[in-house]
Amino acid sequence: MKKSSSGLTGYQFMDKLRPEFKSGLDALTRFVFERTRPKQVGATVMTGPIFAGITQSFLDALNNDAVPTITSSWQVSF
Repeated sequence: MKKSSSGLTGYQFMDKLRPEFKSGLDALTRFVFERTRPKQVGATVMTGPIFAGITQSFLDALNNDAVPTITSSWQVSF
């Protein structure tokens, strides 16, 4: 795991947090995961690589003075 500017890894950093904060963070994480679903179009679920492709498509469109669209970006990402 990568070290932060303080020299702590992410796991070591989590150990330094107050228990009340960690408890709240755990509750927030459960809340989000229990109430959300992955984005999908038809039967295709948006994964990390698909999201990266859509983002790249948006950036390419913006850099070429075009208007990015979800539909064309989604199609390009496959």
